[in-house]
Amino acid sequence: MNSLFRRATDSPYELAPTTNSQPIPCDYHGHPFWDKQSPLCLSLHLIFVKYAATHRRISGYGLRQSINLFFDFAKEYNERNPESLHLKYLTDISAEVFNNFRTFLLVNQEKKINATKLKSAIHQVSKETDILPQIQLPPVTANDKKSTPPITGETYEMLADALCAHTDSLYEKLAFREKVETAEPYLFEDVIQEYTPNHTRENIFKWAQYRRERKQKITSRCVEDKIKHSSDPELLALLDAPEHLIEFNKMYEARPDCYRFESPTDPFVHNSLWHWDPDESRIFKTLLTHGYPMDVSLETIATTYAPKYLVSKRDCQNIVQLILFRWNRVGAKRLIQYPVRPWDDVLGAYYPTMVDMSCIIMFCMLQSNWNKESVLAVDGDTMEHPLTGAACESQVIIQSEKNRSQGNDKPYYAPKDVVTRSNRHDKYSVFNLLKLAEKLSEPLLGYEFDVRPFGQEKLAYNDMFLCLRYYGSWPTKGGRHTAANNLKAFTRGVKDFLTLYPVYEKGGRLKSAKDITKRLRPTWTLFQRQDRKADLGLLAMQMHHDDPSTTDISYDSSGAAVQERFERLASEQEAILELLRERKFTGLLCHKQVPVLDVPMKVFHIPGHELPLWSCSNQRRPTWTGAHHHVKKGERCYSIKNCLLCEQCMIHEESLPYLMQRRIHVNELIEDQLETDSEYSNDLETESSIISSILEEWNDDEAIKWAARYERRNPTLLPRDLDFLQVIFEEEDMR
Repeated sequence: MNSLFRRATDSPYELAPTTNSQPIPCDYHGHPFWDKQSPLCLSLHLIFVKYAATHRRISGYGLRQSINLFFDFAKEYNERNPESLHLKYLTDISAEVFNNFRTFLLVNQEKKINATKLKSAIHQVSKETDILPQIQLPPVTANDKKSTPPITGETYEMLADALCAHTDSLYEKLAFREKVETAEPYLFEDVIQEYTPNHTRENIFKWAQYRRERKQKITSRCVEDKIKHSSDPELLALLDAPEHLIEFNKMYEARPDCYRFESPTDPFVHNSLWHWDPDESRIFKTLLTHGYPMDVSLETIATTYAPKYLVSKRDCQNIVQLILFRWNRVGAKRLIQYPVRPWDDVLGAYYPTMVDMSCIIMFCMLQSNWNKESVLAVDGDTMEHPLTGAACESQVIIQSEKNRSQGNDKPYYAPKDVVTRSNRHDKYSVFNLLKLAEKLSEPLLGYEFDVRPFGQEKLAYNDMFLCLRYYGSWPTKGGRHTAANNLKAFTRGVKDFLTLYPVYEKGGRLKSAKDITKRLRPTWTLFQRQDRKADLGLLAMQMHHDDPSTTDISYDSSGAAVQERFERLASEQEAILELLRERKFTGLLCHKQVPVLDVPMKVFHIPGHELPLWSCSNQRRPTWTGAHHHVKKGERCYSIKNCLLCEQCMIHEESLPYLMQRRIHVNELIEDQLETDSEYSNDLETESSIISSILEEWNDDEAIKWAARYERRNPTLLPRDLDFLQVIFEEEDMR
């Protein structure tokens, strides 16, 4: 049967590489408008290839669709216009033509996003290469984006309780592993001998006497079933008789006294695998001793240990097969004396599951304001920042990175560093959750993945977030284990997590990852604004946004934030109306004079360093460019990276070693900057010139020599990113 899908590598068209190593066929080469001699077609082809090389496959598919739709439009446009107006070059796409293309999309019920993608790709690629001209196209008016409201109220409490409850079970999983270490494994011979009846003459006669004394019927079928499992030749000979029940009764009546029992019991009632109550710690010790499930091949699991091949006890040749037979095949439910949990739950008592890792990732996202990509990019060996413990031993600064959504014109090969603060002593903190994930993944470390999903062959799976897949799909689909980087593993884990722990919102139940994951960062933002009174500038820095407007538009203007403002506005309007009714309203302007605050000079001192950094004459009146956007009026400024650009900064002799080291860092940052980072580069160059001017005009040569020696002896006086010091000084003043 022919497949409905074709791999990209099997396409007859040219392939464009992408960042996730899955090429995209340039199928617009098969469009009627395509002409390899046309400058317009070649320009759009170059744009597509260069754009796809720096974007994910899904973004490339979107641009390819836009080009196909534009070719539809261009073909129709050229057919209804004279040749002098035909679209032949990229510069022929004027504002009027582009607006006609948008109208074409609306008429054909296509999304306006196709015009936006084409415009942004042309703009981006034309900036990167001198081959293409830069054309100015009109903006595309977009529909209002659907807001992403935070999780609040009882819904937030239910989610937080569910995350805490499951995290507690993960710590119990680690305790269960310790119990497994000290457990005794089951032996095949011992289990068979204890729970499988021996069909000796003594046991068969005891069974017959037991049933007769209790007036229970002995049928020919029952006798045949007992005798055929016996090794007694005289009993086996009865099976050849035409009436073996009559012959058995004769032998039974003539039995010697040694087979006549005072209080007979049925040896076949309590002596079967139905009555085996397995201890899970011993079960796991047995499985690990025999290398199941990770040290045996997937082919062995699909054959030797497959439930469909373990139909009866006779099919079991070792203890692992017997255990699987006990879990999957032993008798009718009414006969089983000791029910067992599903096999997936048993495996999940020792190994990490997709639910476990999804829970940890969501919990980290909720506390750290990181997105899922940043959590999955954490490196267990280097996640602690060098400044950890500088302000307080119990506090930990955790670092990771993000490639996507780090800002415009940011390449994937230069990921952005992101940090968050955590606590060592809280078992639910981000630091301890990441350590928990690392410990849970230990039993799966070092094993090759049986299957890599299509499109993820070269995706780096994080060893901190390994998890076991569901047992039933091991041989047929995705193999035994994977990592939470696998999108399907994460989404399935979130779905099953919400199945285990019901979370309701407005009468409906949250069911999948799309109901939660995108709302965790807005939830964190709302908590910071309401409970910690964080301003927009601080939030933008903590969320690693280059522009505070990104924070304001995407998070501070969320559905819940707008609703809260409407409620506050309605409350104030009601208060004014009440004053108007009582004829007490005197206006909205305040007549009180704001008292002048006397702010003492602030000396910044890095914990653990003997020399002070520098000082600020008035933290409430910063003068560096953009200060009024980042620091609210009347609040203290802690933006250390802007101190040298501010009139309030005071430099002392003890500051000289710091300035020398800062100049080294600034020069390195300038060398590493991209051409597109012009604004940031100007700030760095200004800071470098200020430092050089201070050091050159310092009158005391001995102080300069001393500072140079001190800086050489202490190469780690300052971090490269001074934003870390801002967090330390803010926390110091809060205490």
